[in-house]
Amino acid sequence: MTSGAPTEDQVQAQWRAAVDIIDQTQVYADTLLGNSQEFDVLIASLKGDFTPGSLAAWADNFRAGLSSLVDPQFVYQALAPCILEYGQVLKAGGFIGSGYETVDLLIAAIYERFNTATKEYVESRAITFDLSQTASGTGNGEITRLTTDENGFDIENCTVEAKRFRCVRDQNSGVKENAEEFIMLGETRSKDHLQLHSFGTGDTFRRLLYNRNAGSTGAGSLLRNSSFESYDATATNDFTYWQLVSGTVPTQDVGGVLNTDYYNSFPGASTNYSLTAAAAFRIKQDRADLRRTTLDPRKPYFLRVMCKTDSGTPDGSVTIHMGSHSESVLSATITAAGDWYEVFIPMSQNSWFKNFNEDDLNIELEWSGTTGVMLFDDMIFCEMTQIDGTWWVCRHNDATPAAWIRDDVLLFTDTQADTTKGKINYYLHRAGLGYLPHSTGTPTITFTDP
Repeated sequence: MTSGAPTEDQVQAQWRAAVDIIDQTQVYADTLLGNSQEFDVLIASLKGDFTPGSLAAWADNFRAGLSSLVDPQFVYQALAPCILEYGQVLKAGGFIGSGYETVDLLIAAIYERFNTATKEYVESRAITFDLSQTASGTGNGEITRLTTDENGFDIENCTVEAKRFRCVRDQNSGVKENAEEFIMLGETRSKDHLQLHSFGTGDTFRRLLYNRNAGSTGAGSLLRNSSFESYDATATNDFTYWQLVSGTVPTQDVGGVLNTDYYNSFPGASTNYSLTAAAAFRIKQDRADLRRTTLDPRKPYFLRVMCKTDSGTPDGSVTIHMGSHSESVLSATITAAGDWYEVFIPMSQNSWFKNFNEDDLNIELEWSGTTGVMLFDDMIFCEMTQIDGTWWVCRHNDATPAAWIRDDVLLFTDTQADTTKGKINYYLHRAGLGYLPHSTGTPTITFTDP
């Protein structure tokens, strides 16, 4: 039955009402199991011939019934018609996506419509993401996390919990040194779909994360000759796969003595060297020369290089370029560190393919110095790994790298001060449908929570 095309306000009102029913059901069920503990009171009071078995079974069935009312598939059934109805709004406004016929495509189109010049916002879940690991064990280095999408919004389709990354395979138990394997361990998962704010992902999002390195294995850099070990002064490109853009060709040679100061080895390495520069230079590696010539437009990427002052007092700055985006660090900052120093593209919306894509996409390394000598090594370019919504990359970046060993642990703990915030986005997450552009109040929330 067709009853006419609804306005955007009307569709949002229907969506809001559906979320309100789901949320009130969830709150009621969680309250029975939580603060008021009616189920606990009932079970603790059971005595006699009939009630202990019968009422205990009834209580289990009652809980199962409540759980089914907030099951992700049941939440999806409530939200899907509202999302499909939004197609009429997109059509009326001439927005991209009005011809889409699936819920997944339409929710992406609604996100895009909300992110137009006349922006729309839902209320944010206001999650506080832990961006600094707590580490224990033998190895050093860092797992870095991206929690913003390509438009700068927090990634809110995730579970608020403590996430532990535990090394499960090292050089002595199945992988090469510097390509260690971590597994993500979430907090215990609820036995059903109730009291989810008090529980975590359990095994649901258990994923492997590998220590990135300059090698050519699965965990290695997408760059070829990432560690500048392949060098021939008589070749067109002295460093294989790297082309000189401007300045003086860097070398592996210092004063006629082969340079043996390098940052780190990598799986499969036969030699370990570093790039040495005594004058300004800029080199690039074309996309066509990467180990994988096609990048995934749905993923964010990570780029870094390790640098060190070899002699003198270098001036200028070091700049790395990932397509159209770049990051610079003064040579003086690197010198002051006194040892190997990481220059990397910070985790932000610019990490996403959309924001560094350009016509002639290259990965480039540049130094503008005119005095002193600088060393460069371990230049890693890789895609990040998605685990429970947000994106992660692991690599060595300490001045003196120490290999991870089995049972090393890195911990990240997210928090949410008010779990009643961001109901529209929370139930989109529960239904497996992502999230919409959001605000904590400034800018003004236009599609309000019930």
